[in-house]
Amino acid sequence: MSEQTEKLKHTAQEKLENVRQQLDKAKESLETTFDKTKSQVTQKIEETRASLSKTREQVRKNKAGFKAEFKEHKDEFVEKIEHLKEVAAAKLEERSQHKAIARAEKSEQHAQICIDGAVVAIAEDELACLEACEAKMAAEEILAGAT
Repeated sequence: MSEQTEKLKHTAQEKLENVRQQLDKAKESLETTFDKTKSQVTQKIEETRASLSKTREQVRKNKAGFKAEFKEHKDEFVEKIEHLKEVAAAKLEERSQHKAIARAEKSEQHAQICIDGAVVAIAEDELACLEACEAKMAAEEILAGAT
């Protein structure tokens, strides 16, 4: 049994040694992968920072260019704005005039209708007066003939 025990012990030691070697290889591989990944991430961060820096510089240049262009053309911009304000005011005034004219025309039509109504009423009153005169004359004739 002792020989069998020795064999088992020896086999177990070999397997343990194999597991240790595989563990060491895996550890090395993991460390290498970690170092590579860390290096790649660091490089990507540096590239991104450089790109960001370039972009910021371009934005500063664009902003400065816009400010300079605005200063150059400020008077033109102000003139255009004033012109647009004047045009808007003129259009508003024209619209107000059109509205006033339309209201006046409606009022004139209403007045004409009222005048026409008054003329009709006067004509009806005149007719009623004439009919009353005719009736009075007829009544006087009847009274004169009866006496």
